[in-house]
This record gives sequence, structure tokens and C-alpha cells, in this order.
Amino acid sequence: AYSTGQRVRLTDGRAFDTMCAIDSLGCAFTFGMYAHTTSFCKTTLHPVSFSVKNVTLSSVEPAGMQGSY
Repeated sequence: AYSTGQRVRLTDGRAFDTMCAIDSLGCAFTFGMYAHTTSFCKTTLHPVSFSVKNVTLSSVEPAGMQGSY
């Protein structure tokens, strides 16, 4: 698979890349389980991560991170 920098890891151990952060958010719903995404800011290249659990954004690093499109 093509490496995009948007890496998702599911509770069952599967890991894969998605095309964008929106796709990553949707994985928790698609697979019906906790999903943790690691990526990087396209502007600063700093690492970022977020998790979705029980249809809620459960963690965001760095704190206060904002997205744009």
C-alpha cells in the first residue's frame, strides 16, 4: 500500500495508511473499534496524533491542535 503519513492502528492490531485525516477519523466507525492515528502537520512537519473511541474524539496531541482544509 502507498505510504501517506496518516497511520491508523486499530484495537485488533491492524495498521494501515489512509489518504487524509478525515479518512482516519472514519476508520473507527467503519471498523467499529478504537482507532489511533499518527501523522504530521503539513505546515510545520511536527508530529500529531488523535484517537477515536466510542464515536468520540478521545485524545489529541498536541493539545489544542486545530485542523484546516
